[in-house]
This record gives sequence, structure tokens and C-alpha cells, in this order.
Amino acid sequence: MPLSPNPRRSGSLTDVKTKISNEPWQNYFTVQDTIGRGKFAVVKKCIEISSGKLFAAKCIRKRRHCRDCTPDIFHEIAVLEISSNHPHLIDLYKVFETPSEVILILEYAAGGEIFDHCVGVKDHFSEATTRRLLLQILEAVNFLHRNNIVHLDLKPQNILLTAEGEKGDIKLVDFGLSKLLTHEIEIREILGTPDYVAPEVLNFEPISILSDIWSLGVVCYVMLTGVSPFLGDTKNETLMNVTTGAIDFPPDLFATKDTACRDFISKMLKREPQDRISAQQCLNHPWITGVVTPLDNILPTEENHKDGSDEPTENDVFSNSPSHVKSTELSKSKTESKSDSDRPPESRTISRKNVDLNGNLLSNSTGLSQCVTPTTDRQFFPANDDKENSDNLKNKEISSKPATIPTTEANLTKTSCV
Repeated sequence: MPLSPNPRRSGSLTDVKTKISNEPWQNYFTVQDTIGRGKFAVVKKCIEISSGKLFAAKCIRKRRHCRDCTPDIFHEIAVLEISSNHPHLIDLYKVFETPSEVILILEYAAGGEIFDHCVGVKDHFSEATTRRLLLQILEAVNFLHRNNIVHLDLKPQNILLTAEGEKGDIKLVDFGLSKLLTHEIEIREILGTPDYVAPEVLNFEPISILSDIWSLGVVCYVMLTGVSPFLGDTKNETLMNVTTGAIDFPPDLFATKDTACRDFISKMLKREPQDRISAQQCLNHPWITGVVTPLDNILPTEENHKDGSDEPTENDVFSNSPSHVKSTELSKSKTESKSDSDRPPESRTISRKNVDLNGNLLSNSTGLSQCVTPTTDRQFFPANDDKENSDNLKNKEISSKPATIPTTEANLTKTSCV
């Protein structure tokens, strides 16, 4: 049975050109290992028999929560087709279909998730490397935005490297939550990942391409420090921090960072979407270009502490509200008694596990590290999408500003399985 051309959700693409084969995909690929597993999808490292090239096969269940989700997969394939010619967006190679699954054969990159560098599993990124990688991420996101596509799940787990170490280039993955924006349809839907989701999404306000800019601001903060700017001790505190939109730059984390990078992050993390800079403006920002002029009104880092003091000055903090929210680690033990301010920066580690809206840890929810890609031979790597309900969110106050929560399925973790 071929994929249905009639998606059931708003903001979906319908035009798919890739030939969908009903033959057993194992006839053409040899499975080596399982490299990722989610609630509705399994990712397997495989080798194409005819060419010997490495790929990643993402096997996605077509039915989830007693619902046919092939329209979601159809949309994912269409976005992958649009992205196929961009150097920093993952490529789709082939598609197979069985009665119960759709198998996407995708580019496989060697460097794994940048998340591993953020948490210290691998070497931390320098500021120069972070700037280089952010440039590539922004180029990919700007390409999507020019095509009226908003990603809606930008986070370190969905950003891969083509090679190990700091020499790898970016491959952006996981378009399962993405939406096609049009002037005719206003999209309001709660979805994403708690630490990275934009305030307007939580408040059930219209989604726009600027919702991605907020997420990228958080990604940049995490890449530079290994610390989440919004995650609190509880899920409700995290969501409140996001909807409040306050951001600070503690001296112990930013004393050695360029002032321009703090200005860059602060302009992305504006609570009101219309106040944020666009992806194109991000690409033109002095921190990304490396050129700061007096007209930019950004003081050099060394001017901040002429007296050698570690105390923050007015140039150290760019905030969206009068009060500042203390940056906290991405995951904390429930038994931990010390506050974040009492611990040295090196103890603020990030957990690989995500937390859903009910406070449950999602085991390896993205789970798609390990990638391989020489520049000569294109290899493929998918992103893992778990779709989970968050109906309990309806009864929780998540913002100081009352939010209207839809009665339909809401998801604020990984929701699609593509």
C-alpha cells in the first residue's frame, strides 16, 4: 500500500517525488548494528551491497497511538527532498515500505551528535569552533526558512558532524516536527523539547520561523558552556523559566567569552518573537562574521573587567527581563542538595536523557550518534523521532501568562519518529 498523499495535520507537505519500493530493503543492504532506538523507530547502520557504502536505515512504524501516521512520514520525506542539495542538511537516499513500516535510507555522518561535545563525552568546542559550526547551522536553517519550513526541534542531539573532532562539518537532521508555513494557515501547536522550545509555542501562540531562532540561541549557549540557560530543578520550573524568557551570563561561564557572542545570544533569546533577529541577520552578526564596528555598539571583552574583578558589570548581562534566571545543568539528580551556584562549573554536567512534561526521563530519546561521512562518498544518517503525548500539560500552569492549551494531542518532547 503506497503512502497516502493526504496528510492529516496542518503545515504538511504532500508532493513526494522519491520512488517508494515495496521490495524487502534487506535485499539491497546488509545490517551491521542498531545505532538508535526510539518508541516508534529503530535506526540501523547498514552497508549497501552493490556499492559497499555505509548508510543508516531508519525503520519507522506507520501506526502510533492507534493512528495511521504515514502522512507525517510523507511530510518528512518531502522536506528531505527539498533539503537534498544543501551541504548542511541530511540527505535522503532511498525509501522502502512494508505493511507496518516505512524505511528511510539516510546519510550517515562520522562525527556523531554535537551533544557529545557539549556534555564532555568528547572534547568541548572552543569558541572559534562554535562560531564556525553555528555559521553552518544558520546557513542550513536559513535555507529552510527561505522555503517557509520551520524545524521546531533544533537541539544538539539533532545536529551531527561529518567527521570526528573539530574538523567535522554540520549535518542538520530530524524534520519530523517541522511545519510548512503559509499565509493562509496559522499554526498553533505545542511541540518540541522543553529546554529548547520557544515561549510562544508553550503559550499556544502562532508558530513562526522565529521559533527556531529561540532554539538556536539555547543551542549556542549550550555549545559554549555545556549548561542550559533555562532548565530548572523541576519540569514546571523549566517551563516557567522558558515562558519568563529571562537569560543571564554568569561570569564563571562567560568571563573568557567574547562580548559579541553574548550580544548574539541575547538577540536570539528575546521573549517576543518579533524582537528576535532572523536567521539572515544572525549570519550577518559581528560574532559570526568576526567583524565588529563601533556602529555595532558592542564593547570588546577586555573592556568589561579593567580592574580584574570577576564581578559582573552592566556589559556582562544581556537580559530580557529585570530578573535573571540562574543557569542550571540540563539534568540533575533528584537527591542533589547543592544549588547550582554552590557548585564549580565543571560539575554542571549535561545528561544525555531528556525529560518529558510529566517529569519522566526519556531514555536516549534522540539516540542517533555515530555517523560516518567522507566528502567523496556520501553516507547517510537519520534522526530519531519519538512521538509522545503530553496531555497532562493541559492541567498545568506553565506560564505567568495564562496559556490556552489545545484539547488535541500535544507533544513537548520528541514526537515524530522520523
